[in-house]
Amino acid sequence: MKKTLEQRVADLEKQVAELRQQRGRRPAKIKDWTTVVGIMEDTPSARKADALGAAYRRAQKWP
Repeated sequence: MKKTLEQRVADLEKQVAELRQQRGRRPAKIKDWTTVVGIMEDTPSARKADALGAAYRRAQKWP
């Protein structure tokens, strides 16, 4: 038996309501620069990445 459009929409609305309830139970993760500052260890590859980034920024032409 095929569902009518109204039944399908009602099912979708129910699923969305359930998902919203689940989302409300978990705290949202905050992803900003403060979560990644200092994440790299002091290793030769990290120092090289820092140096390459600094060189790239110095090479940029600012208006």
